[in-house]
Amino acid sequence: MKMKYPLAVLAVVIAMVGCERQKPADSKPAAEITPPVPEVKAEVKEPVRQASKPPEPETKDQFVASVQKKLSDLDQKITKLGDTIESLQENTEAKKALENVRNLRAELGPLFDSLKQSRQDAWQEAKKGVESSMANLEKAFEYTRSSYAGN
Repeated sequence: MKMKYPLAVLAVVIAMVGCERQKPADSKPAAEITPPVPEVKAEVKEPVRQASKPPEPETKDQFVASVQKKLSDLDQKITKLGDTIESLQENTEAKKALENVRNLRAELGPLFDSLKQSRQDAWQEAKKGVESSMANLEKAFEYTRSSYAGN
């Protein structure tokens, strides 16, 4: 009885050693293997280098100009949506949703004005509030437009 356990352990050890993978003599460790790199034409390298450069930080003036354009476009869309909703008969939900969009737009005005008046070194903080309010306004507009104007 005493011989069975040591023999069983010995059999398992022999099986494990026998199952060890055999590496070919000419094999290299995984760290030394490099995949083949295709030749890249010189004219392709330059655009790739330019694309991999980090974007330059946005200046206050650039941000103000982009928000001003977005607001101008959105104001036109809100006016057009208002005309569409006003033509609907007795749809109070649509009119409330449009009023919400107009209120959000009105709230964004003072935030945007404070951003424009902020110092060059402190405008990043005001930018966060404007971006957040702008995102809320765009979401409310899209919801109202898709829900009530059918566009």
